[in-house]
Amino acid sequence: MIRFRFVEEHRTTHRVKRICDVLGWNRSGYYAWRKNKETRQEKAGRRTWSAGSGRSTPLPAGPTEPAGSPANSATGTTS
Repeated sequence: MIRFRFVEEHRTTHRVKRICDVLGWNRSGYYAWRKNKETRQEKAGRRTWSAGSGRSTPLPAGPTEPAGSPANSATGTTS
């Protein structure tokens, strides 16, 4: 959430308690957001933006070489 990013950016100059008290936010929400930040980043790293669809989709599983490439050819030669 944007508000928790604000707290994260300003926590070195002001105490988290003070920021949350002044703005009327719950500290527990900030700490929960911070705890789960790494998990969200890991999930985001496993997804790619699907152009035109307006949503993210999981990366396809399978070989990384194009079909017919030497890495996928049974004989190791290309036609």
